[in-house]
Amino acid sequence: MNEDQCYFLLALSQNTDIVVDLKADLIAAFRETRDCASVTDAQYLPLHHAMHDEVVALARRAKECGSNMPERIFHINANKALNIVMGIASGERDTLTT
Repeated sequence: MNEDQCYFLLALSQNTDIVVDLKADLIAAFRETRDCASVTDAQYLPLHHAMHDEVVALARRAKECGSNMPERIFHINANKALNIVMGIASGERDTLTT
């Protein structure tokens, strides 16, 4: 169920003590989810770009030290690590706002 469907279902329910508590918990849970999403959107993309600037330098230094690893592998691994830390699933980056 999405947020609107949950609110509609609860609106149809009689306001018993349990339902009122459930409504409050549901509102708080959706607010928390929205807050986390906006923080992720606001922090992820700037961090992503800054990280890749550093990855270029890291790959260059590795090559100077004799590594044959293609630069793209450094970027792939950095992306995976950042996604894990920020809780972004593979393929979700394009849906984030700046």
